[in-house]
Amino acid sequence: MACVEKEDDLEYIENQIRFFVEESDYFQGFNILFDADNGFGGVASKLLQLIKQEYSTKMTFAVPLFPAHSTCESARRAERLTNLGLVVDALFEDSSMFSPVSLDPLWCSNNSRKFSELHNLKPTSIYQAGAVIATALDTIFFPLQAKKGSLLSLTDFVKKLTSDGRKAVGMSCAIPLWNRVSNLESLNSAFVEVTSVTPCVETFRDCWTQQLVWRGLPNTSDFQSLVDFWSRIQWKRTTTFNCVFRTPSSLVKPYPKFFLDSAKLVEDSSWSPSKIGPHFCTFGGLHSSVSLGHSLKYLHTELSKIEGRSLQKFFSSGLEQDDLLENRDRIIGYAELYEEN
Repeated sequence: MACVEKEDDLEYIENQIRFFVEESDYFQGFNILFDADNGFGGVASKLLQLIKQEYSTKMTFAVPLFPAHSTCESARRAERLTNLGLVVDALFEDSSMFSPVSLDPLWCSNNSRKFSELHNLKPTSIYQAGAVIATALDTIFFPLQAKKGSLLSLTDFVKKLTSDGRKAVGMSCAIPLWNRVSNLESLNSAFVEVTSVTPCVETFRDCWTQQLVWRGLPNTSDFQSLVDFWSRIQWKRTTTFNCVFRTPSSLVKPYPKFFLDSAKLVEDSSWSPSKIGPHFCTFGGLHSSVSLGHSLKYLHTELSKIEGRSLQKFFSSGLEQDDLLENRDRIIGYAELYEEN
């Protein structure tokens, strides 16, 4: 955060934002992706404050990212967790909605998320993990990519997923999605491939609201009716918004093609007028769920285990012990927003 404390730095960032806002034909708001377990988390927190002050009527959807690590020393893990705690607090305060994303199934562990259809995927590879996360985000944001008059605006997108202060939402994806979906049975088989990319969340069976995006499936109108009916069966008490598109994801450079099973690719160029090579079906979902409360409680538990002597770097930069204690109290307060009652 210190790198943007100077007035000149803040003015430069503000000017850059203003330039791109003025260049936009149909400005809806901000999507912010950033590393959350290091100093960039502080930079993003400061940026969110600036955006909230200057563009208070616009929506801000943030995606805090943190990599899976093959090894993580205890001191480094303590620093990563502390950064995450501070970032989560800032996101609840200044963003409109956010979704924490990682191929690490826990908050800063030495584990990695398994994708049943990506046999050669190395979650600790930033290049490969980035391809998976980018594909998931491209799928989820696809309804927003058209210009004015599109299926969904960012304001609608955010408002229907957040209520009662529950700004954190979970994210899931299937890469690739089985491309032989034609009935309820095949839809059930395809959904088995869906994987959560939110820490400490394995499934999203307990949702209040969710947005599901399906890409690359033909007969869009027929499939829309099918998936809407299937959703009502799967989540009887959940409000589900399904968006179905014929346009699939594409394998373009520098996408790491080698970890995708060739049997899952679609060579038919009729999928897209651009005819840029093989394609694959994808699924992406955002979920407002009780599970996010469990995830935040786990983060609070891990933060509470950290001893002050492992955080000298934070204290030397001006952060005080009381600040960290208050941060932990707020994390558990956010978790309570997700209790089922």
